[in-house]
Amino acid sequence: MSLHPTGQSQPLPSPYDQYPFGFPDIAVQGLFGEVLAGLLAETCGAAGFDNWEVPAHLFHTHIIAFQQLEQQSQSGITATTLFGRTGDDCLAFRRDPKTSEIVSVLYCEAKCTTRHNISLVQEAHAKAATSGIVDIFQLIEALASRNSTDADEWTNALRVLHGRLHSNPSVSIDRSDAVYYLHGQAPIQRATWIDSDNPIPEYTAARHLHAIEVHLSDVLVRVRSIYCPQVWT
Repeated sequence: MSLHPTGQSQPLPSPYDQYPFGFPDIAVQGLFGEVLAGLLAETCGAAGFDNWEVPAHLFHTHIIAFQQLEQQSQSGITATTLFGRTGDDCLAFRRDPKTSEIVSVLYCEAKCTTRHNISLVQEAHAKAATSGIVDIFQLIEALASRNSTDADEWTNALRVLHGRLHSNPSVSIDRSDAVYYLHGQAPIQRATWIDSDNPIPEYTAARHLHAIEVHLSDVLVRVRSIYCPQVWT
């Protein structure tokens, strides 16, 4: 799974060579959350299946992030905030092994925070419940940079899926939702901050919901150790 913004291995020109370690803390936490969502979907499964696949991540479509690197370079002022990328955090799919046709979609919403924040949990569940699948063509664009048979098969399958989304999605699309919540503050009164016995009321959809909570001590230190110049240059 490539974390490079364009899926390529060649270095980026200045000032984009500051990607991603030149971003504010909250931005790299968001990047890590999206990566973790994809990894957990593929390794832990969801909705009773363990064959989910994430064909691509959409870091390179975060245009505002690269505009901000340009602004920082020209002004000499380091930004402390960064607007998040709109759209889907992560999409995982199940394919028919014989035809490669997409048979199920897993809509993944991720949150990564240094301390527990119940509003982030509520926001994630609300977004998973109400959001459509809006980044199919962005995934196709990301796959276009790869010259492989697998990328071509994914592109064809995603185009078919997009057509089905606009025909009769409530009938033709098998969709489940997943919320991935990563935090650095261990719960005290129970094993998790997310109550496993009582549904989050902000999730109003009538679909299968899968939620994973991960406690990671020193979240920001660990995330910065991944998104640092020594790793990316």
